Amino acid sequence: GDMLEVSDDANKELIREGWRHVSVPGVYMEDNWPLREAATDPEGRFTAVAGTRGFCVLDADRDRWRMFGDVSQERSLDVTALMWCRDAVLLITRTWPRPDVAPLHEVLLIQHDALDLNSALARFTLPPARPLCWHVRGDMLLLLDDAC
Repeated sequence: GDMLEVSDDANKELIREGWRHVSVPGVYMEDNWPLREAATDPEGRFTAVAGTRGFCVLDADRDRWRMFGDVSQERSLDVTALMWCRDAVLLITRTWPRPDVAPLHEVLLIQHDALDLNSALARFTLPPARPLCWHVRGDMLLLLDDAC
């Protein structure tokens, strides 16, 4: 699978010893290469990565990856943004209802240890404008779209 570089210590980011090489599971990468998004939680314990479809989460303490149990759910997600909100993964996804119309964008909040769309903590559709820039701080999501 693809390799991910993860810094163990913010103070050592610029020196080689501060980085850990992590392999993304081949079973995820087979259908979802290349990786397009990556985000680490504020404590550095969990890292989420997204390829062409879905996402998976590395638990650094256990050195274990979590993936969707239902592959059809994973394949339904075209992740355009990936970030952390406390201990949950916040995603912005897009879907095309029809090829001739603009995509719909949706925000999902999913617990890092339960990758299942049926147990999403939050899920809502964004207004028709395309998201351009986003940031999470604490419990707040700041979103700038092309309607501004």
